[in-house]
Amino acid sequence: MNRRRVRTLSGLALLGSIACVLGGCVLDGCALGGCAPAAEQELPPGVEVSVHQNRPDTEDRRLQVRITNGTEAPLTVLALTFTSPNLSAPAHYPKVPSTVRAGGVLDLPVTLPDADCSGNPGTPRVDIEFEHGNGRPGSASVVPDDPLQQLDGITELDCLGDAIAKVATISEPEEIRVDSLGGRLVAFVDLAIAPTGASGSFTIRSVDDTVLFGLFDPASAASVQSLPLDLTVDAAGPPTTLTIPLVPGRCDAHATAEDKRGTLLPLRVEIGDSSGIHYFALSDDRKGELYGFLSDACSTR
Repeated sequence: MNRRRVRTLSGLALLGSIACVLGGCVLDGCALGGCAPAAEQELPPGVEVSVHQNRPDTEDRRLQVRITNGTEAPLTVLALTFTSPNLSAPAHYPKVPSTVRAGGVLDLPVTLPDADCSGNPGTPRVDIEFEHGNGRPGSASVVPDDPLQQLDGITELDCLGDAIAKVATISEPEEIRVDSLGGRLVAFVDLAIAPTGASGSFTIRSVDDTVLFGLFDPASAASVQSLPLDLTVDAAGPPTTLTIPLVPGRCDAHATAEDKRGTLLPLRVEIGDSSGIHYFALSDDRKGELYGFLSDACSTR
């Protein structure tokens, strides 16, 4: 190559470098063909992040991270992680890349790990890596909006369940018992309570009805919305059985077909200075038995 050509190429490279500097690009991202787009260090204006939990998410321990793309270009999520001081580990969104169309909204579900109830200070955050528009890269760490104020409630439920588990293990029966009382079919859910032998106690004050099932009151032989129990469980005490009698609350086929929470048993529990509802979740087999009972009991009405 002659000297004149070398000088010409050197001049082009210099001009390209100058153009990159004037255009706001770093030199390492430059080439004779132009500048590589600089990485964004925050979300594009018009992109918002929020979190919420749908009804089916409660039992499955999911959280929906909602990306609202109010810009005129698509935004592709390359990585997304939800972190909280109230969780034992980060929650990662696995199905990347996922694209939020221009002007669109997309919910990205993450599975929540076990709770951390040690009271660590801090704020929940969403860390996101993305491309916006024509491959423009970026990353951001933001505090998500919590429009329904659900995050505190999720932590309270988690930590109530954690405190209960330290005192005793609550297990479902091998099958749902069904019997006829007062001329109506009643399903009996026998929960086995096995104390851990550690320390502490809790009291199950009552159980509430669900969207599908009422509670059978033996005293009045009628369906009630809440049944007093007042069962105190001591961690050093003997095993015991808690029996919950259920009757149909609704008999329309639509309610069963659309059911998401009808088999979650709401136990009102007091433990130490805390109180709240602990939702006991049944397995798919026990759920199937309760749905079968509901069909049989409704057919006799």
